[in-house]
Amino acid sequence: APAESLIAVSFNSSTSGYVIAQRFVLDPARYSFYYATRTASTNLYRTSDGGISWRNVFASSAHENPFFGSFDTPNAIFSLDDTTAVAVGWSSKYINLHPGSYPFVGVVLRTTDGGAHWNRTEGPPLGGALYAVDFPSKQVGFAVGDYGTVLRTTDGGITWSSCVTGTTQSVHRLSFPDANHGLVSGANGELLATSNGGSTWQVNSMPGGRNLICATFASATTGLVLEAMGDSALYPGADWGDPTHDTYLMFRTSDGGASWMQQGSVVTPYNLNGIVFRDAQRGIAVGN
Repeated sequence: APAESLIAVSFNSSTSGYVIAQRFVLDPARYSFYYATRTASTNLYRTSDGGISWRNVFASSAHENPFFGSFDTPNAIFSLDDTTAVAVGWSSKYINLHPGSYPFVGVVLRTTDGGAHWNRTEGPPLGGALYAVDFPSKQVGFAVGDYGTVLRTTDGGITWSSCVTGTTQSVHRLSFPDANHGLVSGANGELLATSNGGSTWQVNSMPGGRNLICATFASATTGLVLEAMGDSALYPGADWGDPTHDTYLMFRTSDGGASWMQQGSVVTPYNLNGIVFRDAQRGIAVGN
């Protein structure tokens, strides 16, 4: 059987955490990726011994095509404590949405018993997937997705409300060092910053207008973002294409996202998928 790809991880302590794993099986006789997907599965695994052993606490699968059927697919997860975690993703059970929309609806999955049971909430109302989630505190959290969607919770993920962001571009990554300051990055070089917990947002356009694959705050004022200029700009996380095209621009802010300056560029034979900084000087970027 094909190996699973690990797409997300979250630990609330040195021993307790989750990973999300996905598996796709392709039929070469079919003419495109979407229609070639013969089976797809997503599994959520939990560890309580620091990763020595893992158990499956959530599984979804579909047959023939991810556009049809009825199943939930988590894309990201945040572990709040040993019992509570929130995962976000998409559901395929709605295929007759308004014209021009994706045949998905965003979904939030929440557990309060270590993954034994999951409560399900749907959103945003216009459909589309949710891609990332972050909790700067146990009560305040944010999730991002298609159509410029930014959702906010103040009760630990039980209920969610929409933030007015000023963009309709899909947003894929977010970073909140505290409940007030946050960065949200997405398609076509758009970067959103808030300093008041999502009540208002400043929309910045990075030079190049390509996909911002990741953004991170090292503190309430210092943040960094990577912009993919080559193949990765079109297919974030992909491992095909001319490796010489994998060029990334790095931008840095020291005023909480109000202004940005380019800090240089990186050319690598690998596709970078994420970046995190422990403080204003020390950080790491990862990819495939």
